[in-house]
Amino acid sequence: MCEICRRTFIRRAFAFGAASASALLSTPLRAQAQVGGGSQLPARGEFTIANAYVMTMDGALGDIAAGSVHVRNGEIIAVGSDVSGGGERIDGTDMIVMPGLVDTHWHMWNTLFRSFAGGAGPIKPEIYQPEFDNARKLGLPITVHVASARKAVNQIEPLYRAKLMGKDVQLIHTLSASPAELDMIKESGSPVSVSPGSELRIGYGYPQISEMLAKGIAVGISVDTSALTGSSSLFGVLKLARDSENAKAEIEFKMTARDALELGTIGSARSMGVDDKIGSLKPGKRADLIAINPNTLSMAVVTDPAHLVLEATGPENVDTVVVDGRILKRGGKLLALDIPKVIAEARAALAGVRERKKWR
Repeated sequence: MCEICRRTFIRRAFAFGAASASALLSTPLRAQAQVGGGSQLPARGEFTIANAYVMTMDGALGDIAAGSVHVRNGEIIAVGSDVSGGGERIDGTDMIVMPGLVDTHWHMWNTLFRSFAGGAGPIKPEIYQPEFDNARKLGLPITVHVASARKAVNQIEPLYRAKLMGKDVQLIHTLSASPAELDMIKESGSPVSVSPGSELRIGYGYPQISEMLAKGIAVGISVDTSALTGSSSLFGVLKLARDSENAKAEIEFKMTARDALELGTIGSARSMGVDDKIGSLKPGKRADLIAINPNTLSMAVVTDPAHLVLEATGPENVDTVVVDGRILKRGGKLLALDIPKVIAEARAALAGVRERKKWR
């Protein structure tokens, strides 16, 4: 079996020990009561976002003009145009409310090296095989960087033959997968995470999003690493995904704006095995959502909401962010982070790395 890049096996132990991916996202998700530096997250409560344009990303509910979303203790209680709701009333007039975007793969620690990328060497099977075996013994999800560039051919079949693929193994990039290898991915049940922002930036090639979706492979989207992309805007990455698919096909609407938004919400949640919890707005799911304010020179005026959201949304347009029922951003302001402190600590951390490595 071929050697695989040092970035190959990165185990995502998200939170606690031997939990599986779905268990890690069971109630309550995820957003713990404390964040770095001892700051307290806002408490969950009850609120209703009213009179907004609601893009549920749910096939049955669709889009709801003048819609409302009622949330209680982190759970979506009701979604619709005739929701009376309860708790605090949040005026959603002129807002576009939709599920929060789901990032499926992010080297967040690389943010210290924003816009600075380097390389890494290969490792041998005697190194990664024990790691792989232990991860499976513990029930941990596994991430594998494979077939990351067009020239990195014939890497997926060895994984398939060695039984190193499955629903517990997320494949990253897979740009050079052959049609036969795509069939292997489908048969194994491995989801795939693509990151057009980094893949195009580094010259890997175009992701095979349409090809994988056509075969029924679960595909998710990601920032990948700020060391390559600089900005961490997932809306920008989704726009690149749409543009690259249309460019390959030389068809303007091969991937529509709504297709791209579905990829970044319910599609990415499905690829992570948590589409029963997040990714769309419907009663019973966890309250992971955003409210976008288009009343800026960069977005006004609203024509087709899906096109507008994909083409024009920037971080400054995201008025409200709710994660597992906690309002973490409101009125365009982050509520749980001391931003100057975060930046100062990041600068100090990078300075420490430079000092220890004698890197100037």
